[in-house]
Amino acid sequence: MRRMSANCFLCLLLLALLAGCQRSTPEQALRAQIAQIEQGIEQGQPDRLLDRLSDDFHGNDGMDRNAAGRLLKTQRLLNPQISVVLGPLDVQIDQGHARVDFTAALAGGRGRVFERAQVYPVQTYWRLEDDQWRLYRAQWGDGRSAGD
Repeated sequence: MRRMSANCFLCLLLLALLAGCQRSTPEQALRAQIAQIEQGIEQGQPDRLLDRLSDDFHGNDGMDRNAAGRLLKTQRLLNPQISVVLGPLDVQIDQGHARVDFTAALAGGRGRVFERAQVYPVQTYWRLEDDQWRLYRAQWGDGRSAGD
């Protein structure tokens, strides 16, 4: 009986490992990229954002890849503590391209209490480059203060 329990446990362990080795779907991979960007912003690691931007990235007002990195670094100096909360992701994928829309709530400040908070509607456009999702365009609306 004990041997049977051990064999059953080993089978369950093997099944769990195999389930963990499955390839992620395109949507799961895209969501993982967005989560990495979110964490990079919160942790003040601009490379976690820049590594996911396409070389020809462009954002609002002609922002390019380098300007996006500078913006993140500047915001980190102004706001040593940054919090990012994303609303539900609306993911649309079609043949190696994707659009992901969401709302981003950003808060920042110098201490334990955030001094500033804004909510932004965001549209992002992605494409597969060398089997990796890369952000090539982003647009965001004017932020509303969290108290508005």
